[in-house]
Amino acid sequence: MNWIEVKEIEADWFDHLRTTDDEDLYIETLQYWRRIMNHPGLNPYVASMLDEVIQLFTALEPKRIAEHEPLRLLLDEIIDAHPDWDAPVPPINGLDPNPEYFRSIQSAKDFLDGKNPLLALLNSEDGTPELAIIDILHSRLAQYIHNTQKDDSPPIEPETSLVHKLRKIRESHLYQQREITNQLRPSGGLAAFRIVQLISAINPAPMLPDTFMEYLQSYHSLSAAVQNWKDVHDTVYKSAPSDPSRINTLRKDLNRFHVDIRTRIGTTQTAIQLFNWFKSRCEWYDRNRLNELVAKTTFKENTLMDELARAVFDQGLIVWMRHRFGVLEPDLIAQHPTGVVAEGKAVTSNLPYEAVLKGIAQLLSYANTIDPVITRLHDLFYVIFRISGPQYMLPEVISLPNNHRWVIHPIYIDIGTSSVSGRQQRTVCTISPEDIEKYWEQQAHK
Repeated sequence: MNWIEVKEIEADWFDHLRTTDDEDLYIETLQYWRRIMNHPGLNPYVASMLDEVIQLFTALEPKRIAEHEPLRLLLDEIIDAHPDWDAPVPPINGLDPNPEYFRSIQSAKDFLDGKNPLLALLNSEDGTPELAIIDILHSRLAQYIHNTQKDDSPPIEPETSLVHKLRKIRESHLYQQREITNQLRPSGGLAAFRIVQLISAINPAPMLPDTFMEYLQSYHSLSAAVQNWKDVHDTVYKSAPSDPSRINTLRKDLNRFHVDIRTRIGTTQTAIQLFNWFKSRCEWYDRNRLNELVAKTTFKENTLMDELARAVFDQGLIVWMRHRFGVLEPDLIAQHPTGVVAEGKAVTSNLPYEAVLKGIAQLLSYANTIDPVITRLHDLFYVIFRISGPQYMLPEVISLPNNHRWVIHPIYIDIGTSSVSGRQQRTVCTISPEDIEKYWEQQAHK
């Protein structure tokens, strides 16, 4: 795959969006996104972006959840000070017939315990349900102090103490929320996520629950989602004026996504150049030396991958060799600045054809295990060292069905001596994408 050409294709599509009028931007974004997702070289980058933003949010979420405990303790303190604060009506079939329930202490405690996700529909300054709870409690306490205060007398305790604690919790929560925002906002993955949201709102798929009660239970969240994106639908299908703020946000998201995907393509190009440089060095200058090395050992694959590790390290990359992850030992892992995983295979005349295909399955197994702990893992390299035996022809890029997270780059290095290479070698085994898919399906059904 010509990655320079891939980068130019994406740039042409983005330049078209850049000059598109606001009235047509939504529908043109839809076409741009379909082209991206249908391109075999670009699709995996989008999957990586979305995976990364989920991983980042998952890593940051415990910091926000940690703020729940002091708020939960304060709710108990308020209940002790004001036992008659509220008397909520119990929800019926998951629905609360009493809107005041959302403003009750019990509602807040239910949310903190994960029992009341509908509280997230409440509006607050930055949209978080925690801040909604804090602001509601602060308003109720301020009202209570106002009603009980006489003339110019100072506020009574313990209400002022509760207000002060609420203020401290609020500031701490806002700090954590801004820290999360600061890390997520410039992310190309978050931009991709918002673009997907907008595209889905252009013509949302109908959601038809099986029963009327399920419909009622989902009514609040569904109606809120429809209203949030109604202007997008109306702009596309009713020629209504577009929302300037939404258009501005979309253009920023498209630009962030464009910059991120170009950076990733550049990183892939650099990694491929590094492995191709090593291939040239082995075939042009190190053929005899490498043959002497492998002739002295039964661990030919490890010896040759050690050579690759030294070459990669000499280019300034940190390399881990055969690092154990559970029961798996990938041959090589490097950070570049994204994660790079390489699996080596030493090919000799007595190596069965299936062993070459098996190496691809091994590489994917390693990637699936390593992905959560290696930053931005996208490029996988299958390095085949031919010592003797048939020549192998592999696709330039390997991508498997239902795998949009990684791209496999085969690197074929022929270090065979003149007696088994060149015109002396007439056997060529071609491994096509169809052969790889067939083998993969057979392994999946075992």
